[in-house]
Amino acid sequence: MNKLFLHNKLNKMVILITIGLVMIVLLLMYLKLNTSVSKVLQWPILYYHLPLAINTFFAYFLVMIFSVFYLRTRDEIWDIRAHSIAEVGTVFCFLVLITGSIWGRLNWGVFWSWEPRLASMLLLFIIYIVYFMVRKFGGHYEQSSKLASVVGILAFIDVPIIYYAVDMWSAEAQLHPQRNIRESDPTITWILPIAIISFTFLMISLFLYRYHIEKNIQNNFYGNNE
Repeated sequence: MNKLFLHNKLNKMVILITIGLVMIVLLLMYLKLNTSVSKVLQWPILYYHLPLAINTFFAYFLVMIFSVFYLRTRDEIWDIRAHSIAEVGTVFCFLVLITGSIWGRLNWGVFWSWEPRLASMLLLFIIYIVYFMVRKFGGHYEQSSKLASVVGILAFIDVPIIYYAVDMWSAEAQLHPQRNIRESDPTITWILPIAIISFTFLMISLFLYRYHIEKNIQNNFYGNNE
């Protein structure tokens, strides 16, 4: 990790908190989870899958907010922030699909089902692939950034669709648990909220590091052109 990044006290504090929380969650999972309860706890993939999903939504919410600020102010710092958190969110989104497929195979017997929530999550991932393609091939910086900001704002429409998908379609059309996972399986333990918090700090850490790198790239680019 870049030494200049760790010179910032806030960055260093967030990294240390993240490492501490991750170690605590891993230790708790090792000590508390066992194979004598339900399938959900036999394979603690859920303790990665759900925190990843929640923080994917949080990351894409920030993309929307940063994109709105960029379109209103034309200040490139907001575009850099949107780009940075979008990259982290898309990595998380990809991991949601992977961990979800593993969890589905263990619990449903299939890696994939074209049910509403899974299909809409895949659609969100594809939209963000388009987002990065627009940034790369959308023309000069200002034009591509504006177009990407519009995509980032519109993409968030899919998030509430994903969240409420279990309510919008009949139970026969889906395999996915309900929005309140405790209603689907009361054996879910208090470790889950801690796991969610740890992944939130992981997302923030990755965002801060990616933002640090992107800002340095921009500074070096403009510095070399002066």
